[in-house]
Amino acid sequence: MLQDLRYALRTLRKSPGFTAVAVLTLSLAIGANTAMFSVTNGVLLEPLPIHRQERVVFIHKEAPRDNSLRPFSVADLAALRERGGIFESVAGVQYDGAFPHPMQDGDRALSVMTGLVSGEFFGVLGVGPAAGRLLEAGDAVAGAEPVAVISYGLWQREFGGDARVVGRIIRFPRPMTVVGVAPRGFEYPRGVEFWVPLRLTRDVRAGALGWPWSIIGRLKAGATLAQAQSEATAFVREREAVYPPGIARGQRAVVVPFRDAIVGNLRQSVLILEAAVALVLLVAAVNVANLLLIRGVRREREVAVRMALGAGSGRITRQLLVESTVLALAGGAVGAVLAYWAVQGLVATAPPELPRVRDVRVNGAVLAFTLVTSLCSTLLFGLAPALTAARADLNPALHGGARAGGERRRTRQFKQVLVVLQVSLALIVVTGAALLAKSLVRLGHVPMGFDAPHVTLVEVAVPRDKYADAERHLGFFDHLVGRLETMPGVTATPVVLAPFSGAGGWDGTVTAEEQGGVEAAENPTVNLEAVAPNYFRTLGIPLRRGRAFTEQDREGSLRVAIVSEATARRTWPGQNPVGKRLKFGAPDSPEAWLTVVGVAADTRYRELAATWPGVYIPFPQAQDAGLLPRYVAVRSALPAGGVIRAVRSAAHELDPAVAVLDADPVGRLLLAPLARPRFDTLLLSGFAALALVLAALGLYGVMAAFVSQRTHEIGVRLALGAETGDVRRLVLGRGMLLALVGIAIGVLGALGAGRALVSLLYDVSPTDPATLIGGTSLLLVVAALACVIPARRATRVDPMVALRYD
Repeated sequence: MLQDLRYALRTLRKSPGFTAVAVLTLSLAIGANTAMFSVTNGVLLEPLPIHRQERVVFIHKEAPRDNSLRPFSVADLAALRERGGIFESVAGVQYDGAFPHPMQDGDRALSVMTGLVSGEFFGVLGVGPAAGRLLEAGDAVAGAEPVAVISYGLWQREFGGDARVVGRIIRFPRPMTVVGVAPRGFEYPRGVEFWVPLRLTRDVRAGALGWPWSIIGRLKAGATLAQAQSEATAFVREREAVYPPGIARGQRAVVVPFRDAIVGNLRQSVLILEAAVALVLLVAAVNVANLLLIRGVRREREVAVRMALGAGSGRITRQLLVESTVLALAGGAVGAVLAYWAVQGLVATAPPELPRVRDVRVNGAVLAFTLVTSLCSTLLFGLAPALTAARADLNPALHGGARAGGERRRTRQFKQVLVVLQVSLALIVVTGAALLAKSLVRLGHVPMGFDAPHVTLVEVAVPRDKYADAERHLGFFDHLVGRLETMPGVTATPVVLAPFSGAGGWDGTVTAEEQGGVEAAENPTVNLEAVAPNYFRTLGIPLRRGRAFTEQDREGSLRVAIVSEATARRTWPGQNPVGKRLKFGAPDSPEAWLTVVGVAADTRYRELAATWPGVYIPFPQAQDAGLLPRYVAVRSALPAGGVIRAVRSAAHELDPAVAVLDADPVGRLLLAPLARPRFDTLLLSGFAALALVLAALGLYGVMAAFVSQRTHEIGVRLALGAETGDVRRLVLGRGMLLALVGIAIGVLGALGAGRALVSLLYDVSPTDPATLIGGTSLLLVVAALACVIPARRATRVDPMVALRYD
């Protein structure tokens, strides 16, 4: 074996051009696979920093009408804890995830992503601290000292990893003591930086709604997911039996492994990208196999001589496989370096909401994958050429003739099959990337239903202890907006949620006055928005019917609402909803009736990819729901910097204790919902470009070999009067025929692969004809370019030289 290795190194050193091309081809493909596996390993495979993660589950409820996430209540959490069963312990976490909240550290004002949890949260997960301690059950009881835990990332970024952060007093806005730091890589709810225990200050009674929770449970040893699902379903039925009138019923319990709750819908994206990059590796392996076959033709005499001197076919096969292994390991080594650089770029450019992105790195498991991939690629590209060479016919090879011998014909046909395979695989990846790109363009240009240009969102943090009263809180924002609107060309409005906040808001079901229980059960889940009179004017949301809110729509006056067009269509189909009445909850709900005074255009304010039905109510009539503004939306020609200075000046004139944290144009906020689709598209487009280049190189190599091996025939044709155009058409026709066959096969594969992308596409069919035509056209152009140089070389053959060619 050592002798084979020395011989392989010597042989490859004598062919530096071939060696460089083969190693570069393999290193690009192996590097791409290694970088993608780093993502797969960090996101899907690496264990979470929790104890016995396979026993931890996430429990939530879904509304059967639209599969929307529904919360449990404080009473539900307490009842499940008392019930026991197969759940060893349970904890609650705010069901709509982390939310931005102002924090004051000395003179610094920060906005941190905050998660409200029950005191048992970290204990149920079995998480250990990086510093200090984590939250405990006693931290959530009435009268306990206010405490919080910060994330590892926040600790490093804002406090420099200083261990003295434990015990530090932070205003949130009331004083809180930081008691510990969560371990590195622990981010739940997604993106959270600051965990605060929700203190239960009132008795939990049967049927009380209380705070909306999702529940995390730790199963007892030996319990299965199916058993947990069965018990959760029974628990939900038991709880619905004791709910007071007006609380939604008929919801279903859903139990999923905690890892799935962390990863969310990212799993499918990662697996799709992993499959795409595997196809790129296959294209590269086919490319190198073709190079080895072409090289094998030139080495036939060498192989024949060795076999004539007594070397068996097994010995020859082993020698050539050793050469392939050297190439694969060299490609793997270079690929690992490329992957390391690529991973740094991936982590730096990955969307912030990508779960576990900080766990993506090149570690021992990733390097082991690189080694296995390199060795497997040896079989992919090295075995067939080695077996072909070992079965060479000695006599023609030793005598140097028989250019059209049977073995050579089979070899040539095999090379052509490999080219067809390359083209078809490349088309699959290119079409997938084109579908994602088209989807991204559609999503980026979708009408949002509100006028985003020149609107800037400014986060304003008022001291909670000073503005604990809702009326005083609203009063401050009213005065702030009033001051801002004295500036020329400025309109402003208080806002509760930032655009594209997704599930991070208030929603529920509604009942129209004339609906019974069966009809009301079919109503959709609607977004609840509390707004000021100038909300629609500032954001440029058209009113289709009726009026906007006025200053007269206050507490104690007629309770009113404005509904979106989607709510109107679904609740009062074919009718004018102005003057109709609705309320939140079921028909027997004790909620007050709201009179509809207007219909607003549908918007994509909450979520860019979907239009949700909505109900708007005026701020003064929403105080009991806890809907208080945290932002000011300002429409002005000023840049964001000028807006934040104006807001800061006006706020400090009203109250110097108020902190103005940040300002973002709505156009910049639009980047957030586009970040994940753009990331997926860029990755898949990079893989597609690599596959396209490799397929083109493979086609070029085969056609160049075709011209080289047929120099004599081409010379005869030219000597007998053939035009150069005929020769050019011969070469181009052969190459384009291979490309067309590959495209025909690739189209079938692309149609199947497109269906796997359905969940990632927006307003684009997985079998979109324009995308398929575009992908095939691109591949035809690339194939034609790959054939042009060999065709031109064929037309320059000198007949006199060719006729002497052997």
